[in-house]
Amino acid sequence: MRRFFKKINKKYLVVPCVFLIVLSMTIVCASLSSTMYINGDANLRVDANIRIKSVVMTNPVSEAYEEANIKFGKDTADLFPTLPNLDSEITFKVTVKNNSNDVYVISAIDETLTNEYIVSNIDSYEGTIINSNSQVDLDITYSYDGEVESLPQVITQTAKLTFTFEKPSANMIEYTSNYTAETNVQDALDELYEIFE
Repeated sequence: MRRFFKKINKKYLVVPCVFLIVLSMTIVCASLSSTMYINGDANLRVDANIRIKSVVMTNPVSEAYEEANIKFGKDTADLFPTLPNLDSEITFKVTVKNNSNDVYVISAIDETLTNEYIVSNIDSYEGTIINSNSQVDLDITYSYDGEVESLPQVITQTAKLTFTFEKPSANMIEYTSNYTAETNVQDALDELYEIFE
């Protein structure tokens, strides 16, 4: 009976010993390495009431292209349009998503440009209303300024857009209707209410 236990003990001791040796070698090798490399891409998006959801190039004309990958965050976007011909233009679709139960307005768009010859139509989107739990698409087009007669040396634009989203307030309204002292106040309030629907 003793021989049986001696054979079993030796047999089952070999596997755990080999496992422990391999494990200890792995730990020693990992601790001797001073640098660890991890490759890959990760995108983290902050959960917010209102944010830029996506930015994509949609309509390149006359060989226009994007020089680098588009970068965007909660309220910023970096665009890199390149216009190799005078008639080149490129459009980017910026999707803004409102995840809240409140109405928001794009109250300002700050655009920083590096090339004075390439312009956009971004100003036309200030004042855009984004209803609750909805999204809007802004088509931003870059082209050469109408006064440019020959192709400049630098054909790439670096555009940094910063959006300001605010809940509507009375001081945002530029109301141009003329009312006299006899105007019904309720009618005026009804018109203002329709603006914010």
